[in-house]
Amino acid sequence: MTNKWLEFLSQAGATVRDGSVVHFSSTEEDAQACLNNTIISDLSHLDLLAVEGDDADSFLQGQLTCDILKVNEHSLQAGTYCTPKGRMVTSFRALKIDKTYCLLMEPGLFQSTQTTLGKYIVFSKAEIKNARNDYITLGLAGPKAENLLKEICPVPKTINSVTQTDTITCARIAGSPSSSNTGTNPRFILFCNQAAACSIWEKLSNNAVPVGQNAWHLLDILSGYG
Repeated sequence: MTNKWLEFLSQAGATVRDGSVVHFSSTEEDAQACLNNTIISDLSHLDLLAVEGDDADSFLQGQLTCDILKVNEHSLQAGTYCTPKGRMVTSFRALKIDKTYCLLMEPGLFQSTQTTLGKYIVFSKAEIKNARNDYITLGLAGPKAENLLKEICPVPKTINSVTQTDTITCARIAGSPSSSNTGTNPRFILFCNQAAACSIWEKLSNNAVPVGQNAWHLLDILSGYG
């Protein structure tokens, strides 16, 4: 995450620690907000492993548990990468941004995944890079999320579907339980450049409560994402 983006979030009220947004009000208040309100969260603490090149699709298809051939500009896949003995190295959401395969994973997993995948990628016309700083990653969730998103970009209609514009890639993921017991609240992950991110944050935070990474993690748990 860039220093300018962290400065922007700090000025917006974020508490930043070790390069990540921990919370806005407090950890407890953020958690309560994500259960009862529409929220927006910075997700740039997550690692983003990118694989690109002529053989990127065939290489990943032979290494990952998901069907990478179903990952395109309109659809993502959840998956894992395991050792030959079946031990999981990482879990991720795989999507395609600007013709590059991107694996969004929990922080701190990029290096171990790159090291293990790197043993086999040398035989392919493909390369791995850390794309964490190439995009600002945002999360939007809650009962008003879909209506707010309409003001920013085309809304993905089904879970694991993706929409893309020149500046924003938006993925719809599994929703979290609604506090009103009316089903689930929609959730979205957005990828954009810093200039677009500042504009999006200012626009959405007028109607969505800013929260830190732990609140978003709680929504992952409640939605059944391991």
